Amino acid sequence: MDELRILKRIVVSILIGIILIFCKDNNSTEPQYDSNLVGNWKVSSMSWEGPTESGSYDQRQLDSVGVIWNLNFMSDNTAEQITNLSGPTITQPGTWTNSGNKLSLNLKVPNSDEAGTMDYTYIVENNLLKLNWLLGDGTIFDGEFTKQ
Repeated sequence: MDELRILKRIVVSILIGIILIFCKDNNSTEPQYDSNLVGNWKVSSMSWEGPTESGSYDQRQLDSVGVIWNLNFMSDNTAEQITNLSGPTITQPGTWTNSGNKLSLNLKVPNSDEAGTMDYTYIVENNLLKLNWLLGDGTIFDGEFTKQ
């Protein structure tokens, strides 16, 4: 009877050890990411539709007005945005995460120690990244980026 009890304890201990080995926390391993996003992306078209206006720019039009908007996603979940959409060209370091078709960019706010997060719906098709996002006033933006 005691031998059976000892044997049961040994088996239970082994099972608990196996469970702990195979159920270790995924956060302790390499970061999870969509490998299709990794790389350098350059804006190739933009469009918007809002409550009072809509419009679009193709690559030629973006180039003619000097728009710069590049996104760089690294495999360690760091990111960098280079843009002149709000004035002078700035480089914003940060991080990115994704879940399903949702992409979140957390970028350093210029001239500040703070960061801001922007959430997008995205899809990658071949060498084209399509982003979609909604502004507070109800304007829907679509951006297409070509992998460099």
